[in-house]
Amino acid sequence: VRAYFREVSERCKLPPLPAIVSSGLRLVRDPNVNMAKLSRLLSDDPALVARIFTVSRSAFYGRYTPPKTLVQAVQVLGLRTVQRILVASTAQSLCRDRSPVATTLWEHSLAVALTAELLARQSGFRELETAFLAGLLHDVGQMVLLHGDGPGFKALAKNIQEEKAPVLVREKETYGSDHALIGVVLMDCWEFDSEVGNALMYHHDDVVVAQEPNSLASMLRVADYLTGLAGFGFLSELLLPPPEALSQWGCDNEEAVQSMTEQVRQAVDTEKSLYS
Repeated sequence: VRAYFREVSERCKLPPLPAIVSSGLRLVRDPNVNMAKLSRLLSDDPALVARIFTVSRSAFYGRYTPPKTLVQAVQVLGLRTVQRILVASTAQSLCRDRSPVATTLWEHSLAVALTAELLARQSGFRELETAFLAGLLHDVGQMVLLHGDGPGFKALAKNIQEEKAPVLVREKETYGSDHALIGVVLMDCWEFDSEVGNALMYHHDDVVVAQEPNSLASMLRVADYLTGLAGFGFLSELLLPPPEALSQWGCDNEEAVQSMTEQVRQAVDTEKSLYS
């Protein structure tokens, strides 16, 4: 498996996790992290600093006195939100060309992240942050393909949409690997929790989703579907998830689906600017 992962990594030219993000994530995951040390590390990336100040001063946090220092901004946000910003900045850098395909892919990924978090909260899934990050990264394999072969991937995306062709099949025909496989290899390279990698690998596999309806992959499958209903889909054709998955995540009737779809639209409208 390791040899195969290395081969995929080299063939698809998987990008390394930026050094500041890698170090930042290690600090964020440390229960004894020193806020000053974390802030000192983050201060070396002006774009990250700007994003952290923007989010910490937003109406979402509703503070009368906005933070004036990076340490204060990090304390306002909390470590979980800082982790979100670190991962989001890395994912968004892969969609940096601002083309319609890149913009749609990024908005779709953010929408799935917010939807997964809504499903997790509604269903009592304790790892809200894992749900959000898995949703944000669920199509990171496509971000890699877009980053490494912009013109080729855009042409492929147009072809898939026009012919309503199966996404994974066309990706594998073109690149030798599909975005689900590329995603799990990238998560391994970036040393993310294997649960996230497994979810990325199987979120298109309805057999696995039906057999493991309470899995993170199942949550992503439902989140992907709801996101499409809400108008934030990407390439995948809108296919109904297995009933076991819909039931597990509280979407087993039309009223529940409509309610969740509206919540998705509201969440994206509220939070999109925080990650733009």
